[in-house]
Amino acid sequence: MRRIEDDCVGCSPPLDCLGRFCPYRNAEHIYCDLCGEEESNLYEYKGEELCEGCVNSILDAIIDGLEETEGVCCSWCEDDECQLYIYENEKVCRECIFEDMKDKLRPVRW
Repeated sequence: MRRIEDDCVGCSPPLDCLGRFCPYRNAEHIYCDLCGEEESNLYEYKGEELCEGCVNSILDAIIDGLEETEGVCCSWCEDDECQLYIYENEKVCRECIFEDMKDKLRPVRW
């Protein structure tokens, strides 16, 4: 979410106040829709604008809900030291799933 806020710093001589022309007076601030923290990089996820930390938490929860499976190695990265999940009809590790999901997110452009 975007909000315009007054960040007046009380300029004093020799600068003097620029009034309505001051860039601090109408400063744009960007906040995560979920946690409310101010963030400069947000991602669109199901109609909300979320920070990377909130996106990571959501994606982790989604991955935790996937069916675990046995296998020799990840179909994508071939790592053989990891837990595998059924993802897009393949046996894939958590890290590959996470990266694939993040790649599908759309960064919010201002």
